[in-house]
Amino acid sequence: MPDQSRWYQGYQVGVTRYCTPLNGLSRGEAGDRYHNVCPPELAGEFLRGYGIGQKAYTARSRVNSLRNQISTMQSSIDNLYNQMRASQDEQARRNMRDEIDRLDRDIRRARLDVSDAEFALHSVQREVDLFRQNPGQASLAQGY
Repeated sequence: MPDQSRWYQGYQVGVTRYCTPLNGLSRGEAGDRYHNVCPPELAGEFLRGYGIGQKAYTARSRVNSLRNQISTMQSSIDNLYNQMRASQDEQARRNMRDEIDRLDRDIRRARLDVSDAEFALHSVQREVDLFRQNPGQASLAQGY
């Protein structure tokens, strides 16, 4: 039979260690879900850090996703070039050339999107760095 008093004491220590602003930041940056484990008196500061961490996670995920899309499109272009070399069918070769042109345009657009996403990530990273330096600050100024 568990000792409820000791369990509760352990829970109180654990929740106090877990529900900190910096741990919220870490959990958000890791992409972890929040399951409302922090009591109301600790939740606000934890969630402030968690929200900033989530923004960083989302921004990093966006950059990585775009880079992966570019890589996938480049692989498709390479495969199409190989197929073109092997094909004797002129119409099929034209269709492959058209697809390569479309993929090239998509890659150019995606590279612009990566640039925008990296800029957004840089901005969020500044917010993360400021928060890490002073997690107790009430709120961070926008537009720094």
